[in-house]
Amino acid sequence: MAEFYLRPPPGAEALTKFVKACAEALPTARFESLDVTTNISEPNAHLHIGGGQPGAWAQQAAALEKTLRECAFCYCTRIRAVAGRNSQTVIEYVLENNKLAAKVVFSGVEGMATKADPIALADSLNREFAFCRPEEIFIGALPEAQQQQLRAYDRAISDLTTQAAEMHRMAGELELQQAEHFRKRQEEMDGELAARRRGLQEEHDRAMAEVKERESAHQRKVEDFELREGTAVRRDLAKKLREEIAKSPAVEISRSARRPRWTVHGVCLVVLVLSAALAAGAYRAFLAGALPATTAYPALAGAMVIFGSTLCFYLRFNYIWADRMAQAELTARKYASDFKRADWLTELICEYAADGKREFPPEVAARLAHGLFADVRWGRQNLHPGEDIVDLASRMKKLKVARDGVEIRLGGDGAP
Repeated sequence: MAEFYLRPPPGAEALTKFVKACAEALPTARFESLDVTTNISEPNAHLHIGGGQPGAWAQQAAALEKTLRECAFCYCTRIRAVAGRNSQTVIEYVLENNKLAAKVVFSGVEGMATKADPIALADSLNREFAFCRPEEIFIGALPEAQQQQLRAYDRAISDLTTQAAEMHRMAGELELQQAEHFRKRQEEMDGELAARRRGLQEEHDRAMAEVKERESAHQRKVEDFELREGTAVRRDLAKKLREEIAKSPAVEISRSARRPRWTVHGVCLVVLVLSAALAAGAYRAFLAGALPATTAYPALAGAMVIFGSTLCFYLRFNYIWADRMAQAELTARKYASDFKRADWLTELICEYAADGKREFPPEVAARLAHGLFADVRWGRQNLHPGEDIVDLASRMKKLKVARDGVEIRLGGDGAP
């Protein structure tokens, strides 16, 4: 919807300009009706034209236009043109109630079948009617004195607006000057603050350097004290351990460990005596003729085997017992000497690190500590001759008996 104000022209001129503007802007549009209403309420002062184009309105409205031109007291109060589907497009000239102004109103122009342009219609109406602002119309209708008073008001308002603009400009300049002053002062304060901060930072750095130096000196003193204290404690502990080792007996076997050994002694002696008595009895009975040879020989051979194997086991048992006792005594002596050597190596490494301020070579330390506190391991040793026979049978890979001899091939212990 669009609405424009204008000074009301005479009735005939209003009707002529309305028809002309519609014909220029909408030459091919078909309207449903054109209604013209004047200030005279009689029927001949009201014109209704049916459907048609704006070009045909001039002939149909000629009589009313002539009447309006001849009678100056007659004027148009409303000119209404309706078009479009369902009367959606309306172009209307309306005289205000105060008779001082009129307005042109149109709406729904976009919905016409001819796709009319509202801007073009507004231009055509403006060329004919010369639109203006409402205040211009009402000011022109006032008396001259009031118009002069309004012009004085306008000049005062214009002067006030000019002064306000000048004050705004001066305020802007003052604001710029203040901003420049604040900027310079901020730069000065930033420079002073930066200088003060640099001074504080330098003082802080110097203080931190002194603190670090004091901490380093204190740390060195603590390390030296701990080293001396640790060395004294270590040496005192080593001395006590050496004294304990010197006071402890070389080898001492408990009663619970000796008890099984006496059992072996007793069993072996009983078996030896019985096997010897059995052999002697079998031999005497054979000589006396009490036992035949087929019985005496197996009994004598079995008794001799038992006696020989038991004697061999007994001798091996005593040898291994004595050997391991000697090994235990040597191990105890070795641990005593290893402890002294380890103590010497510890002192050497600590003195080397304290004097040279560097690490002791690990290769030299590993070489010097080689074999310290190493356990003595014994290999497996057979006690009974039967175990030798079982080992021989387990290692035997090939057995060949022939007339020319016996061939035996053994495996294990690196043999094929």
